[in-house]
This record gives sequence, structure tokens and C-alpha cells, in this order.
Amino acid sequence: MAISLSSPLRCRKFHSSPTRKSSHSPNRYSQEESRSSFLKPVSVHGGCWMFFRSISVPVYRWGLHDEINPLEEAIQKTIRDEFDVLMFTSAQQLAHVLQIAEKLGMNEGWLEHSNRCTVASIGPTTSQALKQAGLNVALEASPEKMGQLAKLVNAQD
Repeated sequence: MAISLSSPLRCRKFHSSPTRKSSHSPNRYSQEESRSSFLKPVSVHGGCWMFFRSISVPVYRWGLHDEINPLEEAIQKTIRDEFDVLMFTSAQQLAHVLQIAEKLGMNEGWLEHSNRCTVASIGPTTSQALKQAGLNVALEASPEKMGQLAKLVNAQD
């Protein structure tokens, strides 16, 4: 949730009661009026009220890259048993692999051959998604950091 200041000039003394509508003077605001316009009053020092508007902002979203050839090649190499270890750093990464494998008609083959590899996960959320897809998670980083995941995989050699 992000908060943005609705206007730097909205700091006014609040003299009316919370349930009573104030006059429609531009210098007076009531809590009732702020609710009706989705503004949230916040009391600051000296009886001054600042009005904020709350908005939802997605912090990030994992999207499938436009260039999917490397992912298609990785799926094919997995099926040819060219990998010893498969590392997953997000549940969405698995969703993208399964999406492209399905598109290639290789979903079942990829799942079967993936279980011949050591499957490593960045953390519990990713591990849960891997297990739900039918993969056997052999390694899970703790703490959930890329460096820790790399150390775990390297220690398996």
C-alpha cells in the first residue's frame, strides 16, 4: 500500500465535530467529507489535519520475457538429461517453465526428467510450488538468499 499526499495545501485546523458536516468553505474539512472523497484525515502536530489518499501500487510483477528461446532450450536440455541440478528462485519461474513446456508439448517429459536432477529451491514458497507440480525438492536455501542457494548447490559436488 502506498500513500500519497493529496495536496500540500490541505493542512487546516479542524474545528468541526467528526460527525457534523462543515460548511463548504474551501478552508474547512470534516472527517465525513474526507470519507466521501476517499481522503483519510491524519492528525499532525498542533491540531493540524493532513488528508491522504491511499492507493494500491504493485511493487513488482514477474512476467514472462519476450525472448523465450533460452527457456525453450533449457526445457529441451532437461529432457535430454544435460543438467545435473535445476535451481528455482521463484514459484513464478516454475509457472513460466511449465507454460512453455506445455506450449512445446513437453510438459510430462520435462516433469519426468526434472526429477532425475537435483532440484534446488530458494525458499519455502518456491519449494511448495515445486512439490505441488510433482517435483522432488532436494535442497532449500535458508536463509532465502541467492548466495545461500549457490553455496548449497556447490556443496553437493
